[in-house]
Amino acid sequence: MTTTDTELLNAIERVRNGDRDAFRTVVELLHGQGYSLARRMMATTEDAEDALQEAFVRCYRALPTFRGSSAVATWFYRIVYTTCLNMLDVKRRRPLLDGMDEQFDVGEDVSDDGHGDLIPMVLEALDGLPVHYRTILGMFYIQDCSIDDIHAITHLAHGTIKARLSRGRNLLRVALHERLDVERNEA
Repeated sequence: MTTTDTELLNAIERVRNGDRDAFRTVVELLHGQGYSLARRMMATTEDAEDALQEAFVRCYRALPTFRGSSAVATWFYRIVYTTCLNMLDVKRRRPLLDGMDEQFDVGEDVSDDGHGDLIPMVLEALDGLPVHYRTILGMFYIQDCSIDDIHAITHLAHGTIKARLSRGRNLLRVALHERLDVERNEA
């Protein structure tokens, strides 16, 4: 068990014992990775922030039922994932609103390691994939979730996860090749 896991479990126990301020620790420890998952699923940064906020509300309400049979992060990712799916479902039912052409905000700080131009390009290409591929790829490569973790979060079959990883990688490869070809032709 990592220090973060221990901190999360301690904070959850304090919340269960009536210390509402301890939930701030839960939010601080889960915010970054929760936002990353929400951002991969939602079309805009605003939608991702809304989904994450809703997920934290649901998390707070569900803390009394947390059994500890999975890691806190895995349990929380499940909440974020289902919250995003629910929001996407509601959006599909509503008429399309302004802003659907918004470009995805990469917004990632890139170190000066010689790959500064490549990382935003990969993230932009990833954001352009259909949600079911970019979500699985994001969980696997960005959140560093295992196939078992992704299964616990999404309840998808292992074979489905592996197929989406494979197809998603292929789609990402094609998108990157197309992008590189366009940049070469423009140069």
